Amino acid sequence: MTSRIKFPAFAILTLLSVPCCNDHSGSEKAKALEVEIEQLTKLNSESEQTSRRLQSQVEAARVEKDRLKSEKAKLEEDRDAAAKELEKLKKDFETYKSRYKVSMKQRAPGMHLDDFAVNGASYHNVTLKELTDTYVNFSHESGVAKLSVKLLPDSLQDVLGVNIPLSDSSGAHQVMASDPKQINSSRMDDYNLGLLKAQEAKTQVERKLTEARRELNDARTKLNYAHDIGAPLGTLTRHITDQEALIAKLESQLVQADLHEYEARRVVPQLVPVR
Repeated sequence: MTSRIKFPAFAILTLLSVPCCNDHSGSEKAKALEVEIEQLTKLNSESEQTSRRLQSQVEAARVEKDRLKSEKAKLEEDRDAAAKELEKLKKDFETYKSRYKVSMKQRAPGMHLDDFAVNGASYHNVTLKELTDTYVNFSHESGVAKLSVKLLPDSLQDVLGVNIPLSDSSGAHQVMASDPKQINSSRMDDYNLGLLKAQEAKTQVERKLTEARRELNDARTKLNYAHDIGAPLGTLTRHITDQEALIAKLESQLVQADLHEYEARRVVPQLVPVR
C-alpha cells in the first residue's frame, strides 16, 4: 500500500523537475535572441546612418553638379558675350582706321611736313599737295616731287596713316566695292604706283650711267696726261675697259627701263562709269 503511494509521488517529482530544465534552456535561448536582436538593431541603426550619409552625399553631389552646370552655362554666356564684344571692337577699329586714312587724304593738301630724306635726296620745307594709298605729291624748297608712300620714312608713314593695314571686311573695302568713285580711285592709284615704280627704276639706271660716263671721262683724261702725272698706264687702261663694259651694260638696262615705263604708261586702267 505504501509503495503504491510513493511511486506517484516520485513520478510527480520527476515531472516537476523536467519543466525546470526546460525553463533554463529557454532562458538561455531568450537571452541569445535578445543579444541577436540587439545586434540586428545596432546593425540596422548603422545601416540607416550609412544610408542617410550616402543620401546626403548624393544630394550634395547633385547640388554641386547643378552648381557646376550653372557656372558652365554662365561661362559660356560670358564667352559668347566677350566674343561678340571683341568682334564689335574689331569692326569699330577697322572703321576707325578706314576713316583715319580717308580723313588724312582729305586734310593732306596744304599740310606741312618735317624735313626728310629718300634715297640720298633731302627735302626741306615740304608742303603736301596730294596723298593717295600709293604715292604722295608735294612741293619743297627746290621744286616739286612725287614719291611712293613706301619710300617715306616710317615716322611720316605713321602720321599720314599710309601704313595702316585694312582687313578685307573693313568699311573702306565695303564702300569701295559699291562706290564707283572709290573703285576708280583705287584703280588709278594702282596705275600711278606701277608707273611711279617704272620711272624710279629708270631714274636709278640713268644715275648709274651718268656716274659711269663721268668716271670714264676722268680715266681718259688721266690717260692723256699719264706721263706728266706719273700714273700707271696699265691700271688706267684696265679701268677704262671696265668702265666701257659697265656703260654698255647700263645702256642696255636703260633700254629695258624705257620699255617698262612705256608699258606702265600704255596700260591705262578701265574705269567704272560714274552716274
